[in-house]
Amino acid sequence: MKDTIFAEAIGQISQGVLIAGPDRRIIFCNRAFCEITGYEDSDFIGTTCHILQGPETDPDTIRAISDALRDHVEFAGEILNYRKSGEAFWNDLTITPIFAPDGALDCYIGVTRDITERKRAEDQLDQAKQDAELQKQRFELAAKATQEVIFDWNIETLEFWANDAFQRVFGHPPPNHLRFDGSDTFQVTQEERERIEKAIWATLRSDENTLSLEYDVERADGSQARALVRAYILRDASGKPQRLVGSAVDISERLKTMNALRESEERFRVIADTVSDVLWDHDLEKDVMWVSEDWPSKLGVSIPACEAHQTQWFQRVVPDDRERLKRSFHAALKSEARNWEAAFRVVGDDGHEIDVQMKGAIFRRPDGRVHRMLGNVQNISRQKRQVEGFSRSRALEAVGQLTGGIAHDFNNQLMIIQGNADYLEETALDEDQKESVDFISKASESAATLTERLLAFSRQSQIAVQSVDLRELLPRTLRLLQSGLPESITVELKVPESTWRVAADANALEQAVVNLAFNARDAMPQGGDIVLSCENQTISDDMEPFPSELEPDDYVVLSVTDNGEGMPPEVLARAFEPFFSTKEVGKGSGLGLSTVYGFAKQSRGHVTIYSEPGRGTAVNLYLRRVGGEQNDDAAPASAAMDETFQGKRILVVEDQPMVRAHVEKLLERMGYDVTSAANAPEALDAIRGSDTFDLMFTDVIMPGGMNGQELAEEAREIDPQLKVLFTSGYPAFAFDSLGLEERNDLRILRKPYKAAALREAIANMLAVGESE
Repeated sequence: MKDTIFAEAIGQISQGVLIAGPDRRIIFCNRAFCEITGYEDSDFIGTTCHILQGPETDPDTIRAISDALRDHVEFAGEILNYRKSGEAFWNDLTITPIFAPDGALDCYIGVTRDITERKRAEDQLDQAKQDAELQKQRFELAAKATQEVIFDWNIETLEFWANDAFQRVFGHPPPNHLRFDGSDTFQVTQEERERIEKAIWATLRSDENTLSLEYDVERADGSQARALVRAYILRDASGKPQRLVGSAVDISERLKTMNALRESEERFRVIADTVSDVLWDHDLEKDVMWVSEDWPSKLGVSIPACEAHQTQWFQRVVPDDRERLKRSFHAALKSEARNWEAAFRVVGDDGHEIDVQMKGAIFRRPDGRVHRMLGNVQNISRQKRQVEGFSRSRALEAVGQLTGGIAHDFNNQLMIIQGNADYLEETALDEDQKESVDFISKASESAATLTERLLAFSRQSQIAVQSVDLRELLPRTLRLLQSGLPESITVELKVPESTWRVAADANALEQAVVNLAFNARDAMPQGGDIVLSCENQTISDDMEPFPSELEPDDYVVLSVTDNGEGMPPEVLARAFEPFFSTKEVGKGSGLGLSTVYGFAKQSRGHVTIYSEPGRGTAVNLYLRRVGGEQNDDAAPASAAMDETFQGKRILVVEDQPMVRAHVEKLLERMGYDVTSAANAPEALDAIRGSDTFDLMFTDVIMPGGMNGQELAEEAREIDPQLKVLFTSGYPAFAFDSLGLEERNDLRILRKPYKAAALREAIANMLAVGESE
């Protein structure tokens, strides 16, 4: 009965109780013990407490328990045990040996209590203490190491503490109290003191918990410093401020650095705004690009700032250049190159292609990885046009020189053909013979016109530059055009009254306009509109764009515009080449535009052409402005052949045998006494070895080292009265470098010439001085 009551009583208490026999095997455990450990009492009966031990159970504690049981003494202590679930728990354990009346060991009674939560709280408290100590150590170390002033101001007691940096920054030790009554050691002006105090107390009275202010302070050595204070306000539960904790730093050097940086940025901004290049900075890791602000006006390409990254830039590159640019860019990044450069085309905001050149410096990290590129972009469209224009001009110049040489040699042959045709026309011929001679004469005249156009292209034709009023010339040209244009084509004339006068050969200019108008007509087989317009334009070095071949000056731009078929790029590129034509065989010579080109260049102007398929063509003639009339020197009056000139002695100097023989025959038929020489030395020998000649008729360009001008000088040293008539397929101005100038006793007859022109030229020369 007593055992039952004892067991029931033990079973109701909250602490775990177990009883083990002298052999340490458990013979009883109460319900609380089972709840703590998670085992059933049947799991314990007959076992030892080793069932509760686990990997983290302290071996020393196990040994102490074993020693106490062996020595039959009480054990009290804490041990980490494990529940049946494997969960560890802390156990506050007391084991007491119970002895029989005879002193023999009867059993062990163990009382256990789960103290896991208490141990966890103790651990947390210990950790908190350790953290607090660590934070304290860190704060003390930081306060000693930092260059900033760390301070703590007790608002109620006015006690003030600051670290050692206070002495370094302000040049004197911190005050023990901060009262703002002048007794502290803050060396500030009264005005600053009042401003600081006002700012602090205003913040303390508000709901704000942070404070930030700057002020000027005088150091102990008299130097000035700028202090920046940032602080946090600690309040009690009612919101009353208790402490002001924060930092103060001397920002004097920082302000100097910021001012220097601001000045540097201002200088950079001025440079970026004034140079013609666009500056850029590419962060490759973030794929973000910075570009100078005025880049849309400099490049003609604008991308929103939020989209200014590599992908957007590549999308503006012309598709044909995109892959090449990507390969070049990535090759530079993969190499060890320090710089990168590429020329490519981008699509401008107006849809036109823009030639640009991009250069960049490559910045790498220590591992070689590229993280940044910095450089510039330059619009080289004008430069490229200048190079291309120069190349075209050089090419056309070369073709012109070749063409001029061929035309000059051809003139010699034409002169023979024309001269003999003229001679045959004066003989008795039947009708069939006269018709054949007429065909020869007309063919030679047509060929002469062709060579004249070739010489015009090569800028070797004879032009008479004068002051031309386009307000008078173009209406006259319009009347001429109307007779040669179909009714399906309308011509509109736009010549403002303010149009400047220009320096040009009026006849050549009129012919150029007619050529351009007829070209426009041919481009509009179904009819259309032609506009002849004039515009005054001043070309200066800073203009963009303008034709690179033009010198800065005042010009009138004479434009001939049509709305015809237009030209594709491959045709446009060859438009000024002589003999290039898209017309059917027999429909054109291919010299129309090349003649206009030669006329423009010979007039010290320029010509440009713009055309797109289906949108028409515009040809712009740039003609130099003149201030007034330029009157040509009056030509000498024509003198008819006089009987008195027959028998006059003429020395003919010509290196071409056929031409020389032809001229001899012509002059002999005219009644002159003719002597011939093949070159300058023969001519000089003839002058020295005979009676005087009345006139020397000589070619200008001859082989043998002496030209016609040099021959004339030596000949006139022998005979100062000798008259000289030059002849050449080149115009008079072509010999300016030779010092050759026309005057009454020195004149030039251009090849090819007819017999009548030769007769008149010689008669005029011989007539000079005859009446005196």
